[in-house]
Amino acid sequence: MSKPSRRPNREKIKEQKRKKKKAERGLRESQKLEGLESESNPTISNGKSEYQNVGEEREARGEAVMEQVMVFRSKLPILLSRLSQIDDPRNPKKIKHKSKMPEGC
Repeated sequence: MSKPSRRPNREKIKEQKRKKKKAERGLRESQKLEGLESESNPTISNGKSEYQNVGEEREARGEAVMEQVMVFRSKLPILLSRLSQIDDPRNPKKIKHKSKMPEGC
């Protein structure tokens, strides 16, 4: 047998976990008896790619990127116009910008 834990709350935590697991198991069993399906875990698929070769995948990814670019291009002017309406609370006399790096570096 293992030694009792030095942390006083550890045994309480372990007991709570056991009770929770038992309650979850009971809930799943009762749902099964009622004919309800349990939710699947949202895990990443561990299967093969649906594409036949690298070219197909590259084409599909390029297509997805082009669709995103089209969305961004349609939304960007609206966003920029809304952002331009926000007042700049900074004092322009106190703003100091960093100078560019020297060309020799």
